[in-house]
Amino acid sequence: MTLEKWVAEFSNLRPCDPTASEWTAFEIMRILIASAIDQGTDEAKQDLDRLHPFNVLLPIEWVAEEFKSANHAGKPLNWFEWRAFMQNEGEQGVRLRKVGSSVGDYRFAGYGQDAMKIDDWQRRLSAVGFMLLGLVRKNFNTPRIWNIRGHEKIYRPRSRWYESLKVSSQGLLLIDSCLSARSAETRTMLNILPLFGIEDRSKLNDTRYDPPRLESLEELLEEIEKVQVTLTENQLSVSLNQPRQLIPFRLRDFSVGAGQGDEDDDADTTE
Repeated sequence: MTLEKWVAEFSNLRPCDPTASEWTAFEIMRILIASAIDQGTDEAKQDLDRLHPFNVLLPIEWVAEEFKSANHAGKPLNWFEWRAFMQNEGEQGVRLRKVGSSVGDYRFAGYGQDAMKIDDWQRRLSAVGFMLLGLVRKNFNTPRIWNIRGHEKIYRPRSRWYESLKVSSQGLLLIDSCLSARSAETRTMLNILPLFGIEDRSKLNDTRYDPPRLESLEELLEEIEKVQVTLTENQLSVSLNQPRQLIPFRLRDFSVGAGQGDEDDDADTTE
């Protein structure tokens, strides 16, 4: 089952089902990133360039009612059971499609209209960001204007995409760090500080409230795990063992993305 199909199945799940949660979205990406790091090869890291909703595969049994009944004795799936299941089965269940059958899509892969590659790290960050954004939005559709090649670099995710998310502050900031032009600019500046007359990166005094900088795959994995820890600390079960996720957030964080990609009214999205 592709990630696209997984998201489509969310409509058949109870709103409080842990499988359709922010925690699960970050867990799916954590598994893929941790696998690339553990393999320790450039080829494994390059596999992340193929991140796409049709290239990430999950077991179709994960959304089958009979699967849940068999594994949880017909009772509502709670957080402890789902986290334990993902810990035991997730690494074998989440995988990337083989190279020969993978979908190539410039809107996710980060190639410009002139076919010139962008920075390898920024390309992978963008792919991770789009996967996370699609999972928490429960929608992988992209702006119609992106169908014109090159516009995916000019018109970034719209502020309304962020404003409507049911997502924690930490999760939102991590996604923004992957996708926002400002974060990409800050990472570029850190590599060429002498050009700006700055020798000490700690003297960048306008980035105090910025999202995490994410300068390596290891840093990205660490930030994802921090998001999951916060979410786990706010998971609980209410009457009849129904799972609930409290969403910790700061109002100021939900101004991220404001003004980006809102230059036109072409708001309809399409696959």
